[in-house]
Amino acid sequence: MATLKETFQERIKAYGCKNEDLAVNYFTRADFELSRMKTPKKWEQIDFEDFIMNSITHANMGIDPFARKTLYFIPRGAKLCIDLRYECLEFLAQNFGINKPINVTTEIIYSNDKFSLVKKDLSNPRDGYLFQIPSPLDRGAICGGVYLKEYENERLDKAVFMSLAEINKRTKADTSFFGNHPEKMCLKTLLKDAWGSVTLDTTRLGEYAKSVKPIQDFEPESTTDLPFNPDAEL
Repeated sequence: MATLKETFQERIKAYGCKNEDLAVNYFTRADFELSRMKTPKKWEQIDFEDFIMNSITHANMGIDPFARKTLYFIPRGAKLCIDLRYECLEFLAQNFGINKPINVTTEIIYSNDKFSLVKKDLSNPRDGYLFQIPSPLDRGAICGGVYLKEYENERLDKAVFMSLAEINKRTKADTSFFGNHPEKMCLKTLLKDAWGSVTLDTTRLGEYAKSVKPIQDFEPESTTDLPFNPDAEL
């Protein structure tokens, strides 16, 4: 009888995964992560088909789950979601993005700050915002954040404001982390939204995926940076 890993390998091959060796790393990493969770889970509790398809998708993008600062595995019900870190999204956008920004600026907005969003219209040739911190020692409570995607052609600049409620919706799976590290989670969410919204050149991305060699020398005892670590540098 085939093992679960062998079944996984057979399925990714049947689906025509472009980087089978890299996809297998997702199973190995997930198998390790499931046992390390606060409430350990078994594979029987995971939507295996969904995990297979997500593993193939990310392997075909050339993303190795063993590489540092690439992704987290986050359980949401029966699904083991693959959550790309903003560093990984930025790498993909910078290297394979179509009309990618040359810079992304982020700011957390507090209740005592002075902030106004400037949108492109007949009076303003580009997006932007006005931002002042009149009380740096008493900025009040977090009420949202903003990011500005800057392009060589300034008329393409895009400013996006996210309220605290919108940020909370996107981080609902990490509520305990968000409660303990609100500033870091806000910045992470803003950066993920900014870089994750860049359209990727799938042709160049596919060529890159074929050139990526998976990391084979995985040793669980020496991978303390793999589990979700809220204190890690974002």
